[in-house]
Amino acid sequence: MGQILEENNAPVVSVLMLTYQQEKTVRQAIDSVLSQKCDFSFELLVGDDHSEDGTPALIAAAAEADPRVIPILREQNIGSTQNLYDLQMRARGAYLAYLDGDDYYCDPHKLQKQVTFLRQNDAYIACTHEVVIVDKDGREIPGGLRWVSPSAEYSLSDFHGIMLPGHISSLMHRNIFTSCGDAYQELITAHPMIGDRPLMLLLAAQGKIRRLPDRMSCYRHESGQERGATALFYSENENRTQEDYAFTCRLEALAQQALGAKCDFSIHKSELFVSAVWDWLRTPSSARAKLVGEILRDGDPVKHLLRTPRIVVKKFADRMNRRT
Repeated sequence: MGQILEENNAPVVSVLMLTYQQEKTVRQAIDSVLSQKCDFSFELLVGDDHSEDGTPALIAAAAEADPRVIPILREQNIGSTQNLYDLQMRARGAYLAYLDGDDYYCDPHKLQKQVTFLRQNDAYIACTHEVVIVDKDGREIPGGLRWVSPSAEYSLSDFHGIMLPGHISSLMHRNIFTSCGDAYQELITAHPMIGDRPLMLLLAAQGKIRRLPDRMSCYRHESGQERGATALFYSENENRTQEDYAFTCRLEALAQQALGAKCDFSIHKSELFVSAVWDWLRTPSSARAKLVGEILRDGDPVKHLLRTPRIVVKKFADRMNRRT
């Protein structure tokens, strides 16, 4: 796997933070990392994707005040996943953790707990934990994340093309990016904005992932609506079903090519089939009719049709839950 081992002259953990236009929240995010209580050293790499508000200045000020903060301020916008991959290649820690500039850690022992788990459990490539969903003012929003697997013991068979072992702010994994050259670049940057799905796929192909029961980070919603790159891709993109299907097929191919892993993403493709039918019924077009047929022919058409009633019920329940 080419992991970095713990060394005396290198930080044990590298926390990777992506920021863009987050001047109202980035200081809280940075402070939540710097206030971590650990018996080891860590670094915080902050990659700002050419924000035009006060975010870069706040990052620079934090770096001037604390040498653990390493600012990477882009001179032009390179996109979320290119930003992510660059930080992964710069990281010197034996373990990598993540935090977006609008989220924050809420347990001062988060990094310590996860490092302790990974040190004591060699069979696991990574661990995640429960998260608290909060609104823009930090008030808790009841409920969970429908794209997080219910299984606390997560493996590649749980991925299904979209189900993750936890929110990205909860992830810590062994550093597999050392001495890998550009082997993982195509996978991590397979989509310009969505990095969590490729990363979780990459990790699950190399080992087990455990979700710890502690709630140790806060995932922020804006007015009860998700505003991250993935959320915006799904909520504000009229072509999201077609693009998600293309992305899913690309991940399937890359899993085989780059990781030697044969994955079955048919469950998510069945969900996309239902979405494609709904899109076509709502706004008929030849392109949408073509997509319905394309997904139906991909894999076992009978399975897609048999799964449809269950998926429709689930989608309806999810929509009702979002309204309450």
